[in-house]
Amino acid sequence: MRYGRKLRERKISRQTKRRGKMADNMTWTSEQKQVIDLRDRSLLVSAAAGSGKTAVLVQRIIERICDESHPVDIDRLLVVTFTNAAAGEMRERVQAAIAKRVEENPDNTHLRRQEVLAGHAHITTIDSFCLSVLREHFQEIELDPGFRIADEGELKLLQADVLEALLEEEYEQASESFIHFMEAYAPGKDDERAVQLILQLYGFAVANPRPEDWLNHCLESYGAESMETLEKQPWMCTMTEQLRTILSETAALYKRMIAVCKDEGGMESYESVLLSEQQMIEYASEASKYDKLRERVNLIRFGSKPRKKKTDSFSEDKAKRVWDMREQAKKQIKSLSEDYFADDDERLLQKQHLAGVQVKELVRLTQAFLLRYSAAKRKKNLVDFGDLEHLALNVLSEKTPDGEKPTLVAAQYRESFEEIMIDEYQDSNYVQELILTSISRTDTPNLFMVGDVKQSIYRFRLARPELFMEKYETYTKEESTHQKIELHQNFRSRKSVLDSVNFFFYQLMHKAVGNVEYDKDAALYPGLVYEPCDTHPTGGATELMLLDLEDVTEDSEDDVKPENEDTQAVYSSREWEAAMIAEKIREITDPESGLYIWDKEQKTYRLTEYRDIAILLRTVSGWAEELISVLLSKGISASADTGSGYFSALEVQTILNLLEIIDNPLQDIPLAAVMHSPIGHFSSEELAIIRAEEPPSQCKHLYDAATSFAQKYSDPADAKKKEGYHELAGRLRTFFNQLETYRRKSRYLLLRELLVYVLEDSGYYEFISAMPGAATRKANLDMLLERAGAFEKTSYQGVFQFVRYINRLKKYSVDYASAQELAQNQVRVMSIHKSKGLEFPVCFVAGLGKSFNKQDVNASMLFSVDYGIATDAIDPTLRTKESTVMKQAMRSQLMIENLGEELRVLYVAMTRAREKLYLTGAKDHLFDYLEKKIHETDKTARELSYSQLTMAGSFLDWITAAACKHKSFKAIYEQLGINVPFDGVCYKDESPLSVLLVTKSSLSMQTSLWRAEEAIKRTALENWKTKTTDETAKKLIESRFLVRYDDSPLSKLQAAFTVSELKTRHEEEAFAASGSDIREPAAQLIKQEPKLQDQEFLEPLPDEELLPEFCSKKIR
Repeated sequence: MRYGRKLRERKISRQTKRRGKMADNMTWTSEQKQVIDLRDRSLLVSAAAGSGKTAVLVQRIIERICDESHPVDIDRLLVVTFTNAAAGEMRERVQAAIAKRVEENPDNTHLRRQEVLAGHAHITTIDSFCLSVLREHFQEIELDPGFRIADEGELKLLQADVLEALLEEEYEQASESFIHFMEAYAPGKDDERAVQLILQLYGFAVANPRPEDWLNHCLESYGAESMETLEKQPWMCTMTEQLRTILSETAALYKRMIAVCKDEGGMESYESVLLSEQQMIEYASEASKYDKLRERVNLIRFGSKPRKKKTDSFSEDKAKRVWDMREQAKKQIKSLSEDYFADDDERLLQKQHLAGVQVKELVRLTQAFLLRYSAAKRKKNLVDFGDLEHLALNVLSEKTPDGEKPTLVAAQYRESFEEIMIDEYQDSNYVQELILTSISRTDTPNLFMVGDVKQSIYRFRLARPELFMEKYETYTKEESTHQKIELHQNFRSRKSVLDSVNFFFYQLMHKAVGNVEYDKDAALYPGLVYEPCDTHPTGGATELMLLDLEDVTEDSEDDVKPENEDTQAVYSSREWEAAMIAEKIREITDPESGLYIWDKEQKTYRLTEYRDIAILLRTVSGWAEELISVLLSKGISASADTGSGYFSALEVQTILNLLEIIDNPLQDIPLAAVMHSPIGHFSSEELAIIRAEEPPSQCKHLYDAATSFAQKYSDPADAKKKEGYHELAGRLRTFFNQLETYRRKSRYLLLRELLVYVLEDSGYYEFISAMPGAATRKANLDMLLERAGAFEKTSYQGVFQFVRYINRLKKYSVDYASAQELAQNQVRVMSIHKSKGLEFPVCFVAGLGKSFNKQDVNASMLFSVDYGIATDAIDPTLRTKESTVMKQAMRSQLMIENLGEELRVLYVAMTRAREKLYLTGAKDHLFDYLEKKIHETDKTARELSYSQLTMAGSFLDWITAAACKHKSFKAIYEQLGINVPFDGVCYKDESPLSVLLVTKSSLSMQTSLWRAEEAIKRTALENWKTKTTDETAKKLIESRFLVRYDDSPLSKLQAAFTVSELKTRHEEEAFAASGSDIREPAAQLIKQEPKLQDQEFLEPLPDEELLPEFCSKKIR
């Protein structure tokens, strides 16, 4: 388990304790009561954000085991959660609820039995459940019961070894198809790109219940001999529907253009051209088959722009706007024609065949890898988490010609479990679905599934929210054996927050993008009423803060960092946005005019503190560092939960570099890093001297140069002409003797023992103990010792393999969270994914202008669980490469799926706020950008158009397009000289939203004022120091802080001893009597250091109590 996850689990555990016995004291809504009480059916619960789904689930468990008519033992319920943290939280809640029931009914034997059984309750993750299945039924699939779950890094090494052997054999055989494939996809000096394709396809394959079948299914699209066969493929059907939607949207855009022409008057010439083009586009959109669609799109012809006559009275600006919209539509149609309709049937099938040659080769290699990798794991008796699910599936279900059939073992589980409860159901995948349905009952349905498809944000783990939606669309609201219930009410956030979330997502979230329709059933409704506060500002409208990165103020130094204007250093766009956020944080935490929030612990309102604020980012990489730097520079304490950064920590890098040269000192970069570190203590100038004396032409490696230098100037007489060379040579000899000792010990010491020895012998552990952030640095090295200990339990051994193991983790971006010193009052910066399941009084959703990551859709090969594999048509003979219709279709579909995921991520971010929500973004030429968004957006429609949703490049594109329909944009309309859409559907919306436009010059001015205020405070403090001290006050302070207990030595005497302590004391006295000169280890001296009492913290220790100057702390 990752370190970051452990921290989060501890947080959740503390939250659980704070909740206490809340569930039993809650007043349930009618929908919640239904969820708790309904029996004898499969139940799907769509639980909106903050609707108390966990509390409801726990209460359902309690009511099931306390049901008077049909009580169920708790170990006959299977409760599956998404994470170990969630399982632990739920277990604690259930145990606390049972304990309370027992306290109320101490004579109830059934409840006392449940209290005992609760420790063995099946409240677990799907992986843990699968592990238990394999432990109990390993013989069903001939699995060695001594199997071990492999470490992630160990698996990376094993994959690399298997792939290396596989490709080496393939190169020896040198088949034509293999050579062509490698030339096409790994043309460089190594095979890395081809390796990544194999691993990527393998990952998609094992996300399916039967990986081999799925891989074979991927080839079906490439075996089509006719268009009739090809048009039946799922990707082709989906593509045709998407193209028709785009054409329909384009035709609707023409209607808007024609309406503008009619309103303006005198634009009949424009209207005529537009009407003709609209009719052709509408005609094309009505085609239901690909061939007809292609035929009609290719027949569309665009007219010329009409010339304005002298008698025409229409506005040039409106004519330009209409024609700009028409050019946008024309560009869209041209793009469709080129991407999807350029080829006739024969050429389309020919290109599909050429692409199929490469796909078949990749599938063949992946199938070979799958078999070899499975065999390698079996040989080492290892399983990974994917194996847990697939092996458990093999125990519980068997493939037959008629489909999947539950086994006898599955039938036993069906009888064992009265009900199967699945939390976070929206994040399940196909394998997990088949496992759980195989052990559920069909005659008396007993599945209970709870989740929120709007919060499904794990597509990168191949989660399938479609499973949730399939049931949502087929289950009934009425009483039935397959029923669904909606939990709408939110018991977390203020109404103002919920109203703004609804305002945006009514426009943004629709079935065409993301497969979710945000309607009245999906909307959020307030379930919690906050206490009124008349004395201080609370809550308020959601604020959209937009920063213009291009100031127009002539006299302003736009690019100057506001807190240090003399340096002329340039701020990045992220830092400017961070400065804007910092100003707002200072505003809401100001003691005189700040925002007050409800304190749930104290049951009263109080001023917002840093710890109440969270800044959420789509990704923290690159952003968190700059954001925190700016916040700290403005006196705002902040920390980031990055979930990574461990390998980049200086102390970890230093020790890893040392291990690399222990393995092989002929590595210049690691050797230079260690020599320049506190372990070597060589300066940059000294390293340059060494290299200058022994240039690469004479000594290829730094190791050779340094050892040669050490030998060359070992004699003082040889070094007398060059000052300091003899001393430098001596230090080099000491360093390399030390390194040789480490290398010698590495041959017989275990890895962890070697690291402990190195840290103690080099003094590096003591060194970092004196550095800033010592606790974090020591914790990082302790984690490295843990990693080394864990590595020793794998099938790989030795320094070389450990270095290779770490490098493999780095290569595949497998990082760990760096240890952190958690302060009590800090602004928290975290990714949106990390924030899921959490809540914050004040929330900033920042970085809205960051572009979406489109790397996966621009790859040379595209993969989809639903549609298989798509690639270009590569002709090895002609050396040509052309895109295929299938690749275009899959790219479009993957883009839509990605956008749907981004919408859900944005929803999760905005629903984390309890009392106040801020949305922040930065843009170049902000007013030009907003003007464009206003003109693109149909203000008469409730939702954004399909093209606006699918053409968005960032969260900001969505947010501004939706916000420009709100009345808070009125001032912007007026400033831009655009008619305010008073009759717009959303303009009349009463959702509290305010828009704040910020310039860099205004931020610089605010920062200058803050700096002036801080300077005044410092001056006042300095003047206060020089004032004559009030003697009375001084004596009062001394009397309270400098009191020394008269008999303080007695307080340090030990009052009681154990037998072991008396024995040790006797041995020490015997040693003292014998006169032996044995000194205590420094670590023991540290342990015996007397602790300071509270009253004497200002007093120096007597001389006889001082410790030796240097004490070595023992490393555990």
